[in-house]
Amino acid sequence: MVLLCYIGVTLHFNTTSLVRENKHIIHSNDIYIYCIIYIQTNIKTRMKKYIVFLIATLFCIEGFAQDEKKSKEELWNQIQTEVTENKSFKVEVTQATPFRGRTIHPSSIYSIEVRNDSLYSYLPYYGRATNIAYGGRDGLTFDAKLKSYKIDKVKDNRISLTLKADSSDDYYRYIITIFSNGSVSFDVIGVNRESISFLGDYISNQKEDSK
Repeated sequence: MVLLCYIGVTLHFNTTSLVRENKHIIHSNDIYIYCIIYIQTNIKTRMKKYIVFLIATLFCIEGFAQDEKKSKEELWNQIQTEVTENKSFKVEVTQATPFRGRTIHPSSIYSIEVRNDSLYSYLPYYGRATNIAYGGRDGLTFDAKLKSYKIDKVKDNRISLTLKADSSDDYYRYIITIFSNGSVSFDVIGVNRESISFLGDYISNQKEDSK
């Protein structure tokens, strides 16, 4: 309505000048027709712009979706190759949950890494320990040759595996689940220590080697 009023006023002044200059009268019907033509022309122009914008937006969204799908597939293929064939990967820890107690978000960077048939465990430990010799305070920070590297299950979106390694004062099993999106959960079960659970992110050793 505001637009029609504005157009009507504008055309009114234009018609007044036409009457003065050309000394003839433009009827109200003519003004109505001019308004309709003006509105239709502007609506068509704006609709074309909106349609072009909408099509361009849809193409961008589709392109982003395809790129995201491709990157996810590439990540999953890389994880499967590194874990099942190369037996080489790294996990950076984001949180730890003791057997007794609340979830803890470590302020330092902790990780586990499998490379060259060895386990490099750099993890915090929160919990109770028994039968630990005096000075046995390494906890879950140690390097050792793997006693066992077993792929338990490979599904569409995750890999489950179990690692076995011995430190100087305990015998450990690392039960690990790696998901297709790169998230990782694992439990560390010792003989002389209570179990503890971790969450983290998968890190390719190829990225580490390129640094």
